[in-house]
Order: sequence, then structure tokens, then C-alpha cells
Amino acid sequence: MSPPQPLRRRSSTLRSSRISGGDDLTTPPPRLADPLLDQAVRSLAARLVRLSPDPSRVAQRRDELRASILRASPRINRPNFTHLDERDLQLLFTLTDLSFFAGGLAAVTRQAPGRSLAFRVSSRLTRAAGKTSSLQTPPSPGQPGSMRFEIAISATLLLESFHEPNAPPILVCGCPCGDRLDALMRVFEHELIHLVEFAVWGRSSCARPRFRDLARRVFDHVGFHHDLVTPREAARRRHAIRIGDRVKFHYEGRTLRGRVSRITRRATVLVDDPAGHLYSDGHHYIRYYVPVDRLQSDPS
Repeated sequence: MSPPQPLRRRSSTLRSSRISGGDDLTTPPPRLADPLLDQAVRSLAARLVRLSPDPSRVAQRRDELRASILRASPRINRPNFTHLDERDLQLLFTLTDLSFFAGGLAAVTRQAPGRSLAFRVSSRLTRAAGKTSSLQTPPSPGQPGSMRFEIAISATLLLESFHEPNAPPILVCGCPCGDRLDALMRVFEHELIHLVEFAVWGRSSCARPRFRDLARRVFDHVGFHHDLVTPREAARRRHAIRIGDRVKFHYEGRTLRGRVSRITRRATVLVDDPAGHLYSDGHHYIRYYVPVDRLQSDPS
């Protein structure tokens, strides 16, 4: 099994995401110029402070959400769905916000003046299961400034996982997940905590106490990593291909031989060629990006 992977990489934000202190729930949100937005932010923060961990409540709400998603989404019409798009993430946000935040998260993001929230299904996230970004544009003469949030979810990791019918559950955020919908919901919950921190306090880190306190209070998370199947792990399990292996493949009527240097959505294979780039080992290589299922082991 591959080692646990981070649920997100470093957030894209114009300010540093490093947090030096003052990062617990008792820290008041910074004062905002818009009085209605300031009130909405403080109301959400106060609601979170009053919240206590309640595993049975969380489990009940998750069951209700899961049933609602399976009814409402034409793509997520079975637990191990095979397709996912931004409309599903939009639906998941709306339902989760209403159930766990009483609509307070929408009020401080997509419904707030000068703020927007976008969703993206990513095929490029091959280690992180999700990523939440906050991009702030400061005010300028004649312009009030804005803040844009985005949540990206890795379709690659979700769709690579849960292929073995009798496999044990996969842990996401310390929660056992038996299918892709379970895993999607846990990853999305993790990203929503990042969104809460960005929207209320302006910065977020899942390594800091406030994030972990919120994740436990709101969603009963006891971990902050995932064990979803990465492309590298899938290549090893299904095709016995690892980084460093000698392989061969067919390209434009020729059989080429090389070494696997990287595995993401495709394998990067370095093939010796005098016309290629010079590498640190003194050899010239041309890089080929090859689907893993088209590679054959070449131990010679």
C-alpha cells in the first residue's frame, strides 16, 4: 500500500499560508469593511465555537446527504460512480452547507459581495485528493477588491480506487470509506474546512490546531491524509510497473525501449537517443508520455 498522501497541496493565495500563531477558534476574525459580510463571518465563527463533536449526529447527516446525492445527481447514481463533474461538486457543496453550516458557508463565499466560489474536477491532481485555493485582489482606486475561492477534487485518485470488490475500506481523514462516494464526501469535507478558514480568518493550514479542531467538531475527522490509490500505486498493482523499471512500447511502427522516470496520469519513459536532451548521467534521452497499460516489462 502506498504511504498516506496529503489531501491538499499548498493553497494558491497571494498571501503566505504559513501561520505563526493565533490560529485557534478563540481568535476573532479580522474586521471587514462590508458590515453585512462582517456580520455573516462573525456569525459563522460564533456558530463553530459553540459546536461540540457529535459522531452520531455527523453519521446521520452523512447518511441523509449520501441518499440525497444519489437521488439528485445523474452522474453519481451509484456509490462507485464512473464520472464526476463540477455540477456534482456544486450540489455537494449546497447540501453539505445546508446540513452542517445552516447555509453560513455560502453566505461568506459565493453569496457575499466581492467574493466568488468555483469548483473544478481535476485530472492533474495525482497525489493530493483535493486542493482549496484563495486568491485575493486588493482594492485599488475605483475598485473595491475581491476574493476568489476554488475547490478542486481529484477525479484521478477517486476513479483509480475501489476496483477490488473484497478489498478493505480505504481511510480518508481517518474515516473508513467503502466506495467512491464515501471517499468523495470525506475529501470534500476536508476541503470545506480549508474554505471556512480562508473565508473567516483569511488563511488555512491543516497542520495547525484550529483546522484540526474544526475538522473534529464539524465532521468528526480524526486524520488528515488519504490512502486512495495513486497512479503510481495503480501501475504497480495492475501492471507490475514501477519507477526505474526498464520497459518497451510501440510508437509509430517501432518498438522503443527505455526506463520509467515518473508515473502520473501517464508514465514518463526516457529513451536513449543522441538527438535527445543531455541528462546528469551523461546520456541523451527523449521523453515519451505513455499510458501505463501500453508498457511491457523489458528486463533485458
